[in-house]
Amino acid sequence: MRYYETLFIVHPNYEQERLNSVIKMVEGHIAEIGGHVLAVDDWGKRRLAYPIEKQKSGNYVLIYFEAEPSAVVELQTWFELQAQILAQLVVRLDEKPAGVPSHHDDDDEEDQDEIIDKSSADDESDEDYDEDDDEDEVEDEDEDEEKEDDSEETSEEAVKETV
Repeated sequence: MRYYETLFIVHPNYEQERLNSVIKMVEGHIAEIGGHVLAVDDWGKRRLAYPIEKQKSGNYVLIYFEAEPSAVVELQTWFELQAQILAQLVVRLDEKPAGVPSHHDDDDEEDQDEIIDKSSADDESDEDYDEDDDEDEVEDEDEDEEKEDDSEETSEEAVKETV
């Protein structure tokens, strides 16, 4: 079995109870096709980048699951037939999602500690990022462009003087 994630967008007019029933329906279908749901993450209602079926927002739901490749094709076809789901995307993952237990692997606690250590190291590297550096780079680029414009003007003047 391979690891996958699916992100789907549910109609924005669904109240939380009805949204939960759609999520359970998707989980049930994944199990029905031989897959196993690892984690579900309800992102809530968000604005869409562009209208889908005349809707400007939708409820985003992310599900991590394991399944055979042939089952994913069936899942995508099933998604397309569901009127309450505005859009969907299924992506194959190269490895098990971080922090998500597998139903057939008995991972050691050491593996989980490594995942936590890696994520905290990523957080520290984000702290080193300084937005002012980006602004300085943009200003430097603008100055370089001005210098290029000045050099073009002086070369044009030199050509005119020689003619």
